[in-house]
Amino acid sequence: MTPYDADEIAERSLSREQTGVVETYVCATCGSSLDTYEKHPVVAESDTAVSVLLFCSSSCRRDWLETERKDG
Repeated sequence: MTPYDADEIAERSLSREQTGVVETYVCATCGSSLDTYEKHPVVAESDTAVSVLLFCSSSCRRDWLETERKDG
């Protein structure tokens, strides 16, 4: 195996493209697609395992919390 210096390794990792299945995320309230490069409001739940729910906006997060309080 040919040894590479740190700059060559970094350059190769930046140019690598992933192929195959692309994970997509949706809002837990309205189901709209979320851009993974943007920050989104979240809620973390914990029963036996931790679940993180993502929301497209603060209003969707608020709606979900209100629904949970009514059901809970």
